[in-house]
Amino acid sequence: MSETKYHFRREGNHFKLSSSQNRSEQAERPTPVQPIAPKRVKRSIWSSIGSFFGILFSGIVMILGFLIATPFFLLSVLWNWVITFIGLSIFWIFVGAIYYGMILGLAMDTNLIFNNTSIPILLIVSLLGAILLTIAQIRE
Repeated sequence: MSETKYHFRREGNHFKLSSSQNRSEQAERPTPVQPIAPKRVKRSIWSSIGSFFGILFSGIVMILGFLIATPFFLLSVLWNWVITFIGLSIFWIFVGAIYYGMILGLAMDTNLIFNNTSIPILLIVSLLGAILLTIAQIRE
């Protein structure tokens, strides 16, 4: 008993089932191939103008959104900067009192705690903390 192998062949919009015997007969005569010309898409001038104005409008809306949101962000950062600077200053007073008064045994003085290097450090740390705090508040 011999096995017959079948093959699916596409012809147009349908498929044909052929055996290996039919396939060898059809291999002798080639099937004609017609090249398909690419379709040209004709775009209307109104479509081009519409897409241009769509891109322009979305860019203007994005810029206006940033211009409206920026002052609120900066005011929020400024407010959080003041609050965190006050909080860090109070914390710095307690740390300075413990370090200079209890550990080193020196006389307490505000000039000793808040010197020329500690205030800029407190300002920079509180600014970074205020920026992070504002971003965290916006994400909520």
